[in-house]
Amino acid sequence: MNHSPSIVDTKALVACGFALLTQACGAADSGHDASPETSAKAPQTAEEKLGFMPETGFIIPARTEEKKAPDYTSYGSRSDWTIAYINDYLCALEELRGSTTVDGWAGRGLTPDIGAGRWKIAATTSLWVGVDCVRHNSFILPSGSVQSVSPPLQVSVAWGAIASDTLWQGDSFSFLGRLNANMDGLGESVEVTQATTASASNTLIVDTGRISAMAASAMSYFAGDQEANRTVRLYGYRDGAYRRGSITSSGTYTFTISNFSGYSAFWMPSIDVAFCALTRIQGRLGGGDDRVKNYRRTGQWYSEVSSQYDVTASFRCMAYDQR
Repeated sequence: MNHSPSIVDTKALVACGFALLTQACGAADSGHDASPETSAKAPQTAEEKLGFMPETGFIIPARTEEKKAPDYTSYGSRSDWTIAYINDYLCALEELRGSTTVDGWAGRGLTPDIGAGRWKIAATTSLWVGVDCVRHNSFILPSGSVQSVSPPLQVSVAWGAIASDTLWQGDSFSFLGRLNANMDGLGESVEVTQATTASASNTLIVDTGRISAMAASAMSYFAGDQEANRTVRLYGYRDGAYRRGSITSSGTYTFTISNFSGYSAFWMPSIDVAFCALTRIQGRLGGGDDRVKNYRRTGQWYSEVSSQYDVTASFRCMAYDQR
């Protein structure tokens, strides 16, 4: 899949990094340009310009400046709330906390608003959403590489059915975005599968179990050489150590937690070598502090599940080193 065709020039977006709408843009990072208007030199090449193509998403411009990584944040009662700018950060859904049995069609989770160039979250008072973000320049890439974020893909399915659709290919990292349905613990699940070859497609699968209807979305992130034809590099666990590999490597490259079988918590790779994201949820969160959560803990990613009902979740970790 071609992730970056010729870029159509668009109005440049502000580049103040991770900034809540309630903060002054650039106030927390005054050492860097707060907007294109204050830049000493306008972008001169296509690769340096921001662009959007309907089939390939948001093209990340070349960047070298350092920006403070945003802290982990969780939200309740938000609708299309901007948390970061796509040209500065890759963001991922890391936590669902509360109840999955009400307000389902409000659409809780994370989505890239490609046209506006912003990462946006939606949450309700019944189900809080947690998000983490990382700078694009955290990734170590071969010369001539590109980075891009896909538009969100939504799959909708009727009662008692399973539906799926293809995301970007296996050279990209795909993860969950929003849930648009209640999950009552009657067999419902949402999962992103990672393709075992670079040319095959990653997949979003939605299973309604025994409820009336469901919808969910996912997105993909590409960082690397488009001509390399290699699967995205992940971080997993093998032979007593965390190691870089791919989805087909021996060992554990999908970390699954469950409060009724297996592990209810998992120590995952170092926060210095990978960025992790939610790729599957199944079951029911019953309210209160019921949660599925992945966060930075003493230098590592740490995932946990806690619920009054049976819940299973999975996370995968994209290696920063994609060479």
